Amino acid sequence: MLLNLLIISCKNNNKTENWNYENVIEIGKTKDTTYIWCSITPYEDKYSYRIGNWEFRTEDSLKIANGTYNVFMNEIWDKGGCPYEYLENSIDLNKWEFWNSKGQKIKPTKKMLELVDYKVKEIEVAE
Repeated sequence: MLLNLLIISCKNNNKTENWNYENVIEIGKTKDTTYIWCSITPYEDKYSYRIGNWEFRTEDSLKIANGTYNVFMNEIWDKGGCPYEYLENSIDLNKWEFWNSKGQKIKPTKKMLELVDYKVKEIEVAE
């Protein structure tokens, strides 16, 4: 029985964080802006993007992530009948830090990257 408890305990320590991502507190600033969507009748589409430093915490004030957003102009040529541009966020993982529930810095999991709105593709992350 003791051996089983030790095995289960070791397995649990190797699992990645299981934050309740629905209740995460996001602290940072956004900027509201618009772009013109070209279609049969052009219209102005409102949106916002994140700027500067952001922090992500649990409801219990445990820090999950902290970092700075990059902003870049994205140009669309193949939708709506004419090209248009809008501002979009990206992150440089060198400018971000992530923590587990014990307050230790860790490599981000895919779920953590999705939390900070990163466009996750084929990059090496902890599962």
